[in-house]
Amino acid sequence: MEKGILCLGCSYTWGEGLYFYSELEGLPFKEYHSFDVSEMREVYDVYRKKYRWPRLLANKLDSWEYTSDIGNGGANIQHYIYCVHEKLLSGQIKYSDFDYFIWQFTDVMRDVPGGYEYLETLNPQQTFEKVEEECKRQLIFADRVLKKWESHGVKVYTFSWWDDLVKHEYYKKHFSERHVDIEIENKQYNSMSGFLQTGKEKITAETDTHVLLENGQKRLKVCIKDDFQLKGFQKNDIHLNKAGHQIITNSIYKKINKNLI
Repeated sequence: MEKGILCLGCSYTWGEGLYFYSELEGLPFKEYHSFDVSEMREVYDVYRKKYRWPRLLANKLDSWEYTSDIGNGGANIQHYIYCVHEKLLSGQIKYSDFDYFIWQFTDVMRDVPGGYEYLETLNPQQTFEKVEEECKRQLIFADRVLKKWESHGVKVYTFSWWDDLVKHEYYKKHFSERHVDIEIENKQYNSMSGFLQTGKEKITAETDTHVLLENGQKRLKVCIKDDFQLKGFQKNDIHLNKAGHQIITNSIYKKINKNLI
């Protein structure tokens, strides 16, 4: 039986922005990042699926990927329930279908009613307490459902966009064997935010592979803005470019191989 890889995550797993490299007609370039599903053509979707990390990882493992293509984005708990739990209940997927489950965690506030607008109503101390509360709640949920997958022999790996989850004591205690560090030019990052930053950084020069930032820092091109900011497009778009998706793929693959030794 040939088993697959279950991949769950937000726009960083969906592959937002990869279609910009297709050179197809009518690409929805903007000065600054935005997303409008009405501007997406089916061929853009076909292209992005080919270059996002779930497909790249499946290719390296000579396998196939199953992802939640319900749309771009997603929250942690809600996304799992809709894209995984309900599919298990309906029989569309089964634990026995997969060798691996890779879960890319997203912003914890997406699971909170009111989201970012609610967060803006809180003072700094309240914000800290709410984020702390949500991190623990979502990690407990994830740990519980992932243990179920592991009990069926599925190998589970996790990585995160922001570092608030991976820095949490619950994550350190219960997810250390599952956690994937992202490796870029021999440097380890515990989350994607460590190398993607905020999108506000100004690029002053570029080569085929690297950009020079206004603060004098030179780094590998890893996101959409690195390739298009100096051209006047996607100036703050920190979604992964093709190289970024390859980096995620290589980091997960390295973790899997390490655990196989």
